[in-house]
Amino acid sequence: MKFKRIKNAIQSFFICFVFLFLPLRVFADVLTGKAYQETLHKHLTQAEKSITVAMYFIILEPEGEGPINELVDDLIDAKKRGVEIKVILEDSKLKENRFAYEKLRDSGVRVYFDTPEYLLHVKGVVVDDRYVFLGSANWSRAAIEKNYEATNFIDSAQDALAFKQYVDSIPTQDKDIFLPITEGVSIFQNFLLSPKSGRRLLKSQATKQFDLYLLLCKIVQEKETNSLTIDYDSLAKEMGYTAPENLGKYRNAHHYFYERIHRSLKRLRGYGFIV
Repeated sequence: MKFKRIKNAIQSFFICFVFLFLPLRVFADVLTGKAYQETLHKHLTQAEKSITVAMYFIILEPEGEGPINELVDDLIDAKKRGVEIKVILEDSKLKENRFAYEKLRDSGVRVYFDTPEYLLHVKGVVVDDRYVFLGSANWSRAAIEKNYEATNFIDSAQDALAFKQYVDSIPTQDKDIFLPITEGVSIFQNFLLSPKSGRRLLKSQATKQFDLYLLLCKIVQEKETNSLTIDYDSLAKEMGYTAPENLGKYRNAHHYFYERIHRSLKRLRGYGFIV
């Protein structure tokens, strides 16, 4: 009888040992189309501790509404709730990522570009060190509404930790890699399309004259005037000219700048663009 009790105790201990040390059961599902966006939206809005995103690109809708705009807003709202956010984007996709990057950055979210050495092609999200979204879908309207995409949705702390550590190992760039956007110059569409105007300049390879014409248009628009006094030195420097150390036939630097600008002005007058 005593031996039987000992045997039962050993069996009970073995069963407990097996349950304690076997991996916990993992829940997984495959999400496609809107189901991916809706499930991710739900978990982003319920996040309490952390969100980690690694994405090839994030494309926002310019009008400010759309499935991806909603997800980016979810990240910003989570940041306001005190959730720790980290986003890494592919640096070669500047055009696609620019508006999302700037919106996240300006909202205080930690957002980075990876370094140029390797391609960041992963599309994954980890929420609260537990939920993992990993698949083919970028954050774009096309991925949600048009493309054939599939994303694994996994409830696993072990997988969440592994993927988060992988994302944290990706080298990122410290500085903002975007150049500031500068305001350009307004020109009529007819100028570019007319064979007697812009097309004529381009066809004759008069690139310096075209650049000078655009610069003059910009100055006139900024000063809100129809005429201006030519400052040869200033125009030449804005055009990228620098006086050589050996001026040769030129009397001084001013003479060198004058000749460069005067030639282009003379050609523009010949085309009838200035008087």
